[in-house]
Amino acid sequence: MDHICPDYVSRSRTAKTKAPKIGVAYIYCDYNLQGQQTAISIIRSITRQLVEQDHSLGGQSLHILKQFQKASKESLQTMSYPTLLASVTQQFSKVAIVVDALDEFADLVNNLPNRKELVECLTSLTRTKLLFTSRKIPAIESLLADYVPLQIRPNENDTESYVNFRIEKSELLLSHIKSRPSLKDDIMSCVKKSYSNMYFNLMVSLGIY
Repeated sequence: MDHICPDYVSRSRTAKTKAPKIGVAYIYCDYNLQGQQTAISIIRSITRQLVEQDHSLGGQSLHILKQFQKASKESLQTMSYPTLLASVTQQFSKVAIVVDALDEFADLVNNLPNRKELVECLTSLTRTKLLFTSRKIPAIESLLADYVPLQIRPNENDTESYVNFRIEKSELLLSHIKSRPSLKDDIMSCVKKSYSNMYFNLMVSLGIY
């Protein structure tokens, strides 16, 4: 995200020649917020992020949002939030949406499909590139069957640096290692194994829409 936003969004704002108007939205799914993070709440958040970007570029998304809010007061059935999001994305030349940790997103809410509703909404968008990250779970692989999977593996040097950093910051660990030096190697081996298993199961599904 630190690369996408400055490199694409800022460039589209400052380029002297007419540049594509690019929108970027990001969502992190938190297991502890499953009761709050519903498909509609995520769709609303993505819409808000895009409206704010388009408004700063002098776009029409803010007008679309105001029309939606006005219509919603008269009839909640006038326009659904997925339809609003679809209208907003049309104001951009390209849109990139990142949904991180999809496996932490509730499959069901109040016994109704939640994860499927979100994925179907996002994959129906045009002019939109989607990036989902998730552990390797059959149910999610089924939802993203038409996507390109990319495995993420840990960098061993990064893992070692992190473990050494945490050890140096812990007086308790340092005291135990001082009395039993082999403990450091045991900790390093254990952490590497755990990280390797966890990251090996992470999947990135890059939308081809």
